[in-house]
Amino acid sequence: MKLQRLLAVVFAFAVAANSQTRDGRLEGCPNPTTIAAALDKVQHSRWQDLTVERVQSMWPTELLGANCDTVACSSIESKGRIIDGRSECSEAFQFDVKREGERATERLNNIVIHYSASDKKSTTDAMKTMARAIGLSDSDLQQISGEESQRDFHWDSGDGELSTLFVEFKHKGTTWTGTLRLSRFPK
Repeated sequence: MKLQRLLAVVFAFAVAANSQTRDGRLEGCPNPTTIAAALDKVQHSRWQDLTVERVQSMWPTELLGANCDTVACSSIESKGRIIDGRSECSEAFQFDVKREGERATERLNNIVIHYSASDKKSTTDAMKTMARAIGLSDSDLQQISGEESQRDFHWDSGDGELSTLFVEFKHKGTTWTGTLRLSRFPK
C-alpha cells in the first residue's frame, strides 16, 4: 500500500513538473482556439480604426501597456508564459501613433503571437488555427507544416488594406514554439 501511494506521488510530481495539459498545451498558455476567436474579431475590423482600448476589449487575455506615455501607447502585450527570459506564450500589439498637441491617434499595425507546446504537431495545429482565423487561404495553410523554419504570406485584406504574415517555428529542449507576425498596411 505504501509503495502504491509513493508511486502515485512520484507520478503526480512528474506530471506537474512537465507543466503541460493533455493536449500538449503548456501551463500558462491560452487555448489556441480562444486566441483564434479573438484574431477573427481583429481580422474583421478595419485596423485603421483599432485603438489600444478597442484591442484590449476584444482580447481574451490581459494586455498591458508596454510602451506608453501620458497620451498614448505604441505597444501593449500579455505577459503569458515566459521561461528563462524567452516568451513561450504571449501576444504583443504595436500601434502607429500620430500626435497632435495633447491628443494622439492610435492605429494597430502589427501583432506578434508566440505559442508553445510540448510537441511539434500541437504547435503546428495551433499556428494553423490562428492563421486560418486571420484570413490565410486553405492552400497557404497547407504550407504551414512545422518543417520549414520560416514562411511568408501576403494577401489583400479588403477595406483598402494588405496583409503580410510571417510564421516561424523553433525547437528548444522539449518545447516547440511557433511565432506569428501579422501586419496590415494601407494600399
